[in-house]
Amino acid sequence: MDNVITGAYYDMGRLLSAIKHGKLWETLGYDSMAHLIEEELTFSSNAGHSYINLYRRFQQLGYTQTESLELINEHGITRMGEYLRTA
Repeated sequence: MDNVITGAYYDMGRLLSAIKHGKLWETLGYDSMAHLIEEELTFSSNAGHSYINLYRRFQQLGYTQTESLELINEHGITRMGEYLRTA
């Protein structure tokens, strides 16, 4: 996977996680995080929550950003998402 795309997955997860954690979606006038994602971004709320969960699991397991990106590049975003759900 291209490093730019991999970085975008990670960064999107980080940004959406911060918005969700801080409940900034409320401040922005949305009914829910899902509503913000669906209205403002070009992907589904399920995809947005997948990015958040992937980012948070990397953080919980103590991976650095560099390590996370290397794992995504090596194994792919889908495989890492599946693995991190059970790790």
